[in-house]
Amino acid sequence: PYRLKYTWVVGDAPIETVVLWTLKEVGNVTKLSIEHSGISKLGDAAPESFDHFSFGWDACLDVLPNYLNEKATEPAH
Repeated sequence: PYRLKYTWVVGDAPIETVVLWTLKEVGNVTKLSIEHSGISKLGDAAPESFDHFSFGWDACLDVLPNYLNEKATEPAH
């Protein structure tokens, strides 16, 4: 599989989370997996942050097919 891993700094917090994208061939299609870890390091803000990240990733992934097909011109948010 192909992997892209990078750190994501959450707003003004001095905490780094990690995002891992994995592309894996499954039969004649490609499976995309995204793992965003380290959110628990945000302590009491983790539950709310998780909801924000979940919404944000859903929004990004919803428009990803358009980007891959060169139909999208604006970012997800």
